[in-house]
Amino acid sequence: MEAETGIGKYSFSNNEITKLTVPSNVTKIPSAAFGENETLTQVVFNDGLKVIDDEAFFRCAISEPFRLPDTLTELGFNAFNRNEIKKVNLPNALTRIGKQAFMDNKIEEIDWGTYENITNPAPQLGGKVIPFGLFDNNKLKTLNLPTNV
Repeated sequence: MEAETGIGKYSFSNNEITKLTVPSNVTKIPSAAFGENETLTQVVFNDGLKVIDDEAFFRCAISEPFRLPDTLTELGFNAFNRNEIKKVNLPNALTRIGKQAFMDNKIEEIDWGTYENITNPAPQLGGKVIPFGLFDNNKLKTLNLPTNV
């Protein structure tokens, strides 16, 4: 089993951080680690990050540029809920996306990647499923769904 390098839950929540760079040795950002930093507008993720847990960046002000790392495999519930994100890329390595992960943003464009490694939260349905409320309350005008949903 590979050791995790990361940050503790709630470590930096409710501060006045404006910019964050996550180094490549950090593999996990746990629940609410940076939540409710309403001045946090820019986050730079480096490859090496595998998990962004539930509400890790809930109610911040993250906008552009925004890019998830290619190494990301898990994105938790409400991970980026209530931000200012306009464009989202879903890395091909993603296996799990939590519900409402990008709810209440300003998303106009989605790059779904291959969407082929996503584990279905309801396997009895067969195929792939887009999680509940994933992009609810955004600014989408044109939508191209992944072909394997």
